Amino acid sequence: MDKRYLTIRQTARELQIPEKYIRGEEKAGRVPGFKSGSRVYVDVTAFKDVLSRANLRANAQ
Repeated sequence: MDKRYLTIRQTARELQIPEKYIRGEEKAGRVPGFKSGSRVYVDVTAFKDVLSRANLRANAQ
């Protein structure tokens, strides 16, 4: 699997989801990636998987 890291802002644009949502998920520890200084880099492929699993759980309830 190819790892691709983008900033939160770039990730929000690419996935067309609110930047604020990603920041909240990052604070909760649910965003795969790393922090360099004050900038957070998101593993976009892994984050898509996290979102898919969350959606499956929400649909099952």
